[in-house]
Amino acid sequence: MLKNKNIYKLVIIAVSISASFCLSVDISNAETYVYPEDIKEETVWNEIGSPYILEDNIYVSEGQKLTIGSGVEVISTTTSSEAYTLTFEGKLKVLGTKENPVVFKDFSTVYFVNSDSDISYAVFDKVGLDFLNSTSTIRNSVISDTLTAIKAKSSTIEISSSTIRDNFLGISSEVFFPFYQVKALGPNMGGIGNALIAQLDNPNSESNFGLRQNLIRINNSRIIGNKGRSIINQVSNTIDAKHNWWGRKEGPQPTETFGFVDVDPWEVKDIDSLENTCCSNVVFIPGFEGSRLYKDSKGSIGTSTNTLWEPNRNADVEKLYMDSQGKSIDSTIYTKDLLDTAYYGAKPIYFSFINSMNSLVSRNVINNWLPIPYDWRKGVYDVVDDDFIESIYNLASTSNTRKVTIIAHSNGGLVAKEVMKRLEARGDSSIVDNIIFIAVPELGTPESLLGMLHGHDLSIGFGKVMSGNTARTFSQNLGGAYGLLPSKKLFEKIINPVITNTFLGSTTISTFDGMKDFLLNNIFSENSSTNLNIPLKLNPYLMSLSETFHDHIDIWKPGTSTKTLSILGWGMQTSEGLSYEKDSHCKLKNISCLPIYTAKSISDGDGTVITDSNSGNANKSLFFDLKTLERDTSKKIKHADILESKALLSKIEDTITQTDTGDKSYDKYFSSTKPIDTDKYLTIKVHSPVSIDIYDKQGRHEGLVYNAQLDTYLVDDDNTIPGGLYTEYGSTKFLKVPYDTDYQISLSGTDSGVFSVDMDISQYDKVISKTSFGQLPVTPLMNIDLVIATSVESFATSSIMNIDVDGDNVTDLVNRTDTYLQASSTDMIKDMSVYIESMRKVIVSLKLPALAERRWLNRIDKIDKAVGKKQERKVERITKKLLGSRFKTKKITESQKSAILSTFESLLSYIENKN
Repeated sequence: MLKNKNIYKLVIIAVSISASFCLSVDISNAETYVYPEDIKEETVWNEIGSPYILEDNIYVSEGQKLTIGSGVEVISTTTSSEAYTLTFEGKLKVLGTKENPVVFKDFSTVYFVNSDSDISYAVFDKVGLDFLNSTSTIRNSVISDTLTAIKAKSSTIEISSSTIRDNFLGISSEVFFPFYQVKALGPNMGGIGNALIAQLDNPNSESNFGLRQNLIRINNSRIIGNKGRSIINQVSNTIDAKHNWWGRKEGPQPTETFGFVDVDPWEVKDIDSLENTCCSNVVFIPGFEGSRLYKDSKGSIGTSTNTLWEPNRNADVEKLYMDSQGKSIDSTIYTKDLLDTAYYGAKPIYFSFINSMNSLVSRNVINNWLPIPYDWRKGVYDVVDDDFIESIYNLASTSNTRKVTIIAHSNGGLVAKEVMKRLEARGDSSIVDNIIFIAVPELGTPESLLGMLHGHDLSIGFGKVMSGNTARTFSQNLGGAYGLLPSKKLFEKIINPVITNTFLGSTTISTFDGMKDFLLNNIFSENSSTNLNIPLKLNPYLMSLSETFHDHIDIWKPGTSTKTLSILGWGMQTSEGLSYEKDSHCKLKNISCLPIYTAKSISDGDGTVITDSNSGNANKSLFFDLKTLERDTSKKIKHADILESKALLSKIEDTITQTDTGDKSYDKYFSSTKPIDTDKYLTIKVHSPVSIDIYDKQGRHEGLVYNAQLDTYLVDDDNTIPGGLYTEYGSTKFLKVPYDTDYQISLSGTDSGVFSVDMDISQYDKVISKTSFGQLPVTPLMNIDLVIATSVESFATSSIMNIDVDGDNVTDLVNRTDTYLQASSTDMIKDMSVYIESMRKVIVSLKLPALAERRWLNRIDKIDKAVGKKQERKVERITKKLLGSRFKTKKITESQKSAILSTFESLLSYIENKN
């Protein structure tokens, strides 16, 4: 029975000059009269119905909830001889704002009995709060001009950023003794019975509130002008009243408190004057895989701790596996620190950032900083819990500004957004004054598809520490990984397909629904596979949770009290989508047809996150030019270690302090508009068992280098070609560098089989010239110099391969491009003469028994004669050493020799059948 009374006034204005009349309507605020029967299970009071006038004592019973929105006034009727009150046994949620608080006035007390309340930005004008066996959180509120601002019995109350002023008593913490009687013996007889004994056994029991003491904390608040006592504590639990302003720099007078009240330290300046104080404490939220994970095990000689992340073997990763609901199979795994360095200290991740933050503290720029490691296996929605939020409140309580600045890297930015959503729900978002997003995949990024489907770039130590297959199997049930997949909002920004499929049919995927269907239902994907070329099917439940999460987080914008800066890495080759095609080897006998996956890379990202992942909702966005930084410093900085950049750390410090360091040389790397990459790029894809290395004139390198510590080959990250990229997609080696004619490019056989090479030159992410070298046999003996033509115009026809077939470092054959040969056939062999001659040369180099060698050569000669009738081209031979000294003389083992002959049997059978 809500009774809205809208008062309308009809005003007639006489205008004497025109001798006419004008009628206007003035609508005043609505008034909502509230009666007991108006309180339902879920009741909401909003500003449209304000003021809400109590026409009776209003009781919100157990199981009911009253939510009061910003700008609402709650008053008692003025016609009653005694003001009505509000009593809560159910829940109260007050959602005022700084600009539009909720106001309670014209009645003496709000009562809480067995209640739970959450109050933000409220003004209690001559209205006190009385709590009995209740729990309450009060923030950014004012209680003034009443007899007792807060009276508490058997209750837990947390007060922050609030004002208690001009009352007779501020906080009164009292003991409550209930009435006890004999336990009921029949109907209509009752009482608490033996509760007294239970309470004495455990006086702090939640269920036995009679003797349970209050737990009260008030911090970062103003306690001023109270005429009697500001705080009276009659129980033995100490009231935490630290970090408050008492109206004077000397703190509270001895007569202002009574009982156990801890007031030291107190504020020496009025908290309201902290608005322009510098600088806020820093919360740091690391990225995906940026926190270490541990497991303790009890043994006969004590407890041992196993560091599972970062791992030192695949078994460590398997212990981290989650179930299909995204829950840890082992619930005892925990985190406690950041990944300062990886790969046994060889790769700094947050090392320099940690030192930078420690320096700010030691120089008294900030009071403290807090890294919050988290279990990144979980979805963001599970990461941000009450403890996470509480740690932010605690850090703010010691901050110069009583606020915090959040610095969030990568997935930590998604966590930071969820933190802000939780704080906004509590009305406390103003506790965060700045957020600095560093390389955050706000809308997801296509690179995550490569990792989850194929384990791409996830292998550690070439699989000895973590294999690509273990990594992608791990990610199938990782809620955190699903949050990194492209979201709906990303598809609204990007133009090119995220997935191209020519393996079966010819399709392109450019929508979120299309991508989701591929990830969950693609017909050549499998639930598990040891072949990294075959994509894995993903988890539909976790996919759905991630979709829902992004639906609300992608549109989040900061409030006026929080400034946000988004810094986006640019200039590193970054995947914008992946494609599938048929493996041409499937034409050979006994070779099944499998998909080959590759990715298209662009310079519009940091190596992992494309810049289009930026939501655009930050107050300011800056592009961090990693390509120019690499050229200037000869150090490749990418997504994972972006906080190792001195330029970025200087930018962050200036943002925190809102000042200039004096040295602004780093400014050249930051711009508010996206840079334009005018470079031409050379891309080389090598299929099958061949390695590739490229060197520029300065000796800088892209490819693999031997790591003695791990006894394996790793991608070279030390002395690399600026703007270059080397990576591997399954058995395909991918190399992309700024186009130059002075490169030395070497290929070397790593196993027996067949190989081919695709090359192109691109500019502005568009291919302007392309060519390929058709299939050739390869063995561990083979070395090749790949010579790129001296101009873009001649690139497709004049690029050549100088091939050392037998590993003696002397050129045996010259191979020409398919474009030069004008080979348009779909057959995998484009130059049969070179193909056959390379096999002939290998057979001779194997030094087989004379009879076996003659059989092989006779077979090859027979094919050569048959082919010669169809082709007039002769094999080109030159006698010259290969370039450089990168190739070593090789020896073939007996097992390798057998593998070569087995491969040649398949190849020759294929050719014989065709001819």
